[in-house]
Amino acid sequence: MDFSTGVFARWFLKAWLAFVLVMFNCIAMQARAAAPASQPVWNADTFTIGFWCGPPAKFTTLERYQEIKDAGFTVVFPPNTGVTVDLNKKILGYCEQLGLKAFVTDSRIPAGLENDAKVKAGIDAAVADYAKYPALAGYFIADEPGPGAYPSLGRVVQYLREKDPKHFAYINLLPLYAPEWAIGKSYEQYVRGFVDIVKPPLISYDNYGFATGDPNPLLSNLAIVRKVSLESGVPFWNIVLATQHGPYHNLTEGELRFEAMNTIAYGAKGLMWFTYWSPADSDKSFDWKHALINEDGSRDPHYEMVKRVNAEAQAIGSQLLKAQSVEVLSAKDKKSGAVKVAGDALVATFRTSDSKSIAMVVNPSWEKPLTTTATLGVADEKPEVFDVASGKWSRASSDSIPIQLEPGGAMLIRY
Repeated sequence: MDFSTGVFARWFLKAWLAFVLVMFNCIAMQARAAAPASQPVWNADTFTIGFWCGPPAKFTTLERYQEIKDAGFTVVFPPNTGVTVDLNKKILGYCEQLGLKAFVTDSRIPAGLENDAKVKAGIDAAVADYAKYPALAGYFIADEPGPGAYPSLGRVVQYLREKDPKHFAYINLLPLYAPEWAIGKSYEQYVRGFVDIVKPPLISYDNYGFATGDPNPLLSNLAIVRKVSLESGVPFWNIVLATQHGPYHNLTEGELRFEAMNTIAYGAKGLMWFTYWSPADSDKSFDWKHALINEDGSRDPHYEMVKRVNAEAQAIGSQLLKAQSVEVLSAKDKKSGAVKVAGDALVATFRTSDSKSIAMVVNPSWEKPLTTTATLGVADEKPEVFDVASGKWSRASSDSIPIQLEPGGAMLIRY
C-alpha cells in the first residue's frame, strides 16, 4: 500500500489511539475482575439455604441446631427475640460442631455510620468477639432500608470490610411491591443504587407476593434482581415465604417448591425461608401459623415439606452454583434456543465454566404435575439428565427427554 506521509500519519494516530483505548478497556476489565479481592462477594462452596427467625434463647441447644442441619439448612440467622454476646457465641459454637455457618446480630454494629469514634470502637469490640469463630459467616446489619440510608450503610459495610475482611455484612432489601415512598419510582434503580453505593457482598431481598395466589410479583422481582446481579457481578439470594401470617395463606408443598425452584432458575445463589421458628410468642401483630417449628418447639408439617424441598434445591442449586445464568423463558414465552419443551414450562439456561450448557425445566403449576417432553437440537452427543435423588448425571438414550415433574418441581438437562 502506498500512503502519503499525511495519510499515513493520520492512520498511525488512529491506530495508536485505538490501541490505547483497547489497552485501557483491558486494564479496566482486569480491575473489575480483580475487584472481589478488595470488594469481596459471597462465593460459598455450596448452595446457600437459610432462614429468618432462629430458635429463641431457651431453645438454643445442640439438638435444636442438629434439627436445623437435618432440614437441609447451611446458614443460620439469629432469633427474632433478641440476642446477647453469650448467645451469639453459643450459636457459633453449635454451628462449628455441625458444619453450619451463622450470621450474628449485635447492637454495637449500627445500621449506619458517620465519623463517630465511639461507634467505631463498638464495631471493633464486636469484631473482636466474633471474628475468631470458624462458623461465622458475617454480621447482620439492616432489614429493608430505603435508598436514603445507602451512603451511611455503605460506610458500615466498608468499615467492617477493613476490620474483618474474611466475613460479610448482610443487608436485606424490600420487594418490588413496596410503596414508592419507600423505594422510589424504579425498583431496578433501588437495587442498582444499593449495589453501586453500599457495595455489598450480595443482594438479598424478600418477596411473599406469590402467597396471594399470583406468581407475577415473585417472578417479576426475580427478573429485575437477576438483571442487576448479572450486570454487577454481585450474587443474590431470595427470601420466600413459609409461614402463614397477615394476608398470606398456608402454603402447600407445591407452592413452597414453586418458590424455591423459580428462585434457582433465575440464577440465585441462595434461598432463604421466612420463617424457621414461629414469631408468635414475640410478635402479636400477625396471626402467625405454620412456621417450620411452632412457638412451643413442636414441628409443623412445613418442617418435613421444606426439608424435602431443601434437599431438591441443594442438589439442583449445587450443580448451578458456579454456572452463569444465560436466559430465562417463562411458560408464556415462545421457546427458543437448543431446548424446546412441549406445552407449558419455564426453561432457564446456564453456561458452566467448562463450556457446557445446562437447561433447568420448571413446572409452572404449583397444583398439578407436569408430564411432557424436552427436545434438544444438538447433534454432537446425547444430552445428560440429572437425577436429584442420587445427585448423578446419566446419558440420555436420545435427544428427546421425557419430563415428569411434581407440582412446582424442576429438572436439569446438560448438553
